[in-house]
Amino acid sequence: MEKKHYGFFGHFQERLSNDMNIPVAVSSLVQIPWIRTIIRKDQKIGILTANAAALGEQIYHSCGIGDAKDLVVADLRYGENFSVIMEDRGTIDNAGVRREVVSAAKKLTKEHPDIGAILLECSDMPPYASAVQAEVRLPVFDFITQIHTEIADRTDPGYVRLLQRMNGFPSIN
Repeated sequence: MEKKHYGFFGHFQERLSNDMNIPVAVSSLVQIPWIRTIIRKDQKIGILTANAAALGEQIYHSCGIGDAKDLVVADLRYGENFSVIMEDRGTIDNAGVRREVVSAAKKLTKEHPDIGAILLECSDMPPYASAVQAEVRLPVFDFITQIHTEIADRTDPGYVRLLQRMNGFPSIN
């Protein structure tokens, strides 16, 4: 039986980055090696996810994470409100989802007071990042922080010209 990835493009990160001639980041998880460098060595990274069963050695390896002993995961898949998103049923109660995401972060940090940062590993969670940060008083990362970093890197004219040369496109001045 084939393992379902449930939208976790991180399973394909290593293959895509090796096959492309441009930098590729398809999962929020690729931020973990960097997050590790900005928190204390004795701290953990809390991950809020839509499906903890889809996380494991293969996706961690593909995203350059290696050892996962400093990662603690909270699964929101079965939350009363969050499950509406996952099961594509009914109308989403935005305030209810916000409460569940914030509650999961608070519970995770209470159970693991050594967490130094939170990563939201689900494309449905960034709208709640600031609410999570306000409650747990820790840095919160998601695919939006990843995009901001990528855009900052890629808007430099020198970088754009480098990518054009790498891909055989004429330079636009």
